[in-house]
Amino acid sequence: RKWRGAAAVGSAESAHRAAGAMALKTGKVGTKGKKQIFEENKETLKFYLRIILGANAIYGAVNLFLFYSSVTFWTWGLLAFALVVYSFSYRWMQGMAHPV
Repeated sequence: RKWRGAAAVGSAESAHRAAGAMALKTGKVGTKGKKQIFEENKETLKFYLRIILGANAIYGAVNLFLFYSSVTFWTWGLLAFALVVYSFSYRWMQGMAHPV
């Protein structure tokens, strides 16, 4: 055997290991199909819709039944404004959920 400098062998070996480490991927990549992603997006949108409607229904019910005497026009106006903002946000998420 011919002796090569330790620095030359070590650096070539290190470079090879670094390249191999960079190429390794963990887990399964790209295993979800478009249909599965679309179905998950639909379920997520359903969840958000229920949260939006539930939160606004609770807010409206509390204001209507517990704080009826102190509720003003602005209370209902801000609720309507929140519903508009929620609906635009929901539509935006709905647009992003469709497959390309």
